[in-house]
Formats: sequence, structure tokens, C-alpha cells
Amino acid sequence: MRCFCQNVADAVIYLKKIINLHLNPNVMNLIESNLQVLQDLNFFLQEIDYRTYTEKSELFFNAGIGQHCRHIIEFYQCLIEQLNSGTICYYK
Repeated sequence: MRCFCQNVADAVIYLKKIINLHLNPNVMNLIESNLQVLQDLNFFLQEIDYRTYTEKSELFFNAGIGQHCRHIIEFYQCLIEQLNSGTICYYK
């Protein structure tokens, strides 16, 4: 899980760098909200044990917390990688 937490931390660092670009207030609010979500996720991941992280549950559509968290990070990675292109495509 430590490696995964590092991915969350990397996304947080990147969003903090974007904040320094002085974007319009709506974009800034969006970035700050996402930053808070990632920081909360990072805190949560450090508080749970490996069994909880990997255990599958019907509540999560027969997946585990870890699988859902990885999916969240994949969306952020896609956003970060394609940010300068002007078009974000999550289906690549």
C-alpha cells in the first residue's frame, strides 16, 4: 500500500503546483476540492490494514477498496498526462 500512497501523494504535489499558476477562481476551487479529496484518501489508506485494503465486498460490486482507489488514481494520472493537450480522454 505504501507504493499506492506514493501515487496519491504525487497527485497531491502536482495539484499544488497547478494552484501556483493563478488560474481563474472556478478552476482554483475545483483543484482545491480535488486536492482535499486526495489528501483524505491518502490519510484513509494509511489508516487501514492490508486485509481491509484487499478484501472484496458486494458493497463495492465485488471489488475491494484497493481496486477502487487504483481506479481513482488512474483517472488522475490520465488527467495529469493529458492536461496540456487541451483534451482529456479517459478511454485511451
